[in-house]
Amino acid sequence: MTGVPTGCRPIGEASVAVKSEAVLAQQLRRRGVRTVLARGRHWMHVGGLFWQPVHWLARLPAAAVGRPHRLCLGFASTLRAEDEKVATGSMPLHLLSGSDLETYDVSTLAAKRRNQLRKAWKMVQVVDMRDPAPHLRRLHEVTCSAIARFRGGKPPAFERLAAGLTRRVRDDRDLLVAGFVEGTLAGYFLVSCVDDVAYIDQVMLDTEYLSSDIGTGLTYETVMVIKRHGGIRHVVYGRHSSERPHLSSFKEGMGFKVSAWPVKYWLAPLLRHYVMWRAPEKLYRLTGTSPQGAAC
Repeated sequence: MTGVPTGCRPIGEASVAVKSEAVLAQQLRRRGVRTVLARGRHWMHVGGLFWQPVHWLARLPAAAVGRPHRLCLGFASTLRAEDEKVATGSMPLHLLSGSDLETYDVSTLAAKRRNQLRKAWKMVQVVDMRDPAPHLRRLHEVTCSAIARFRGGKPPAFERLAAGLTRRVRDDRDLLVAGFVEGTLAGYFLVSCVDDVAYIDQVMLDTEYLSSDIGTGLTYETVMVIKRHGGIRHVVYGRHSSERPHLSSFKEGMGFKVSAWPVKYWLAPLLRHYVMWRAPEKLYRLTGTSPQGAAC
């Protein structure tokens, strides 16, 4: 391995900064996300007049869950344990929690993932990127590669991505875990921590370097940073994507089981029919409702 890249430090020196729900709402507003305070909790607009709590694993009391804004055609929120009886659906997540997080190490991984991790340790230099400035062009290239592979959509403009990543690392103090292969930035994870939950918000891997098993290396080292903090009880690796079985298999092999968290949700009938028709996989991720209409 070469020396530590500019603006980075060894992953063993990385730490996480935990924020409150209110601070997260402030940061989201600075990023241009519409948020409101309703019944004492912060909610965000996520598109199509649909709303969810900014801290979506906050497990709200049932009394705090309802339409947060008059221009709301749908909402969903996880519920605290004592209010699960009023749940109307579930949120399927890839989750590493409790004792599974406390005991997480190489020995807890599936055999295939252990072999991939050993390969990644040989090929990938994982670091904590504290200053993205020297790497912004390459970060944009990695992002474009990842989006083209998975979504096929339009990548973000360089200026927007550069400003967003810089703000999240420098101002919001989110964790940027990066992987370099032979001195070239090949992938990164962006992580935010709210209360006792760590969210792996962005996973961007350059297609050219997937053979290095960089995804395995970044996942493992990110969890180890979070585990060292001691105050985190749950790590969320995105919502379960039933339409991407290989991705789900990878996450489960890395210890992130599919967990269905009880939610209270409501969708206006026309919106529900539209989402079921156009994007049933999105309805599943929001409410646990399968494309056939049954709750999972």
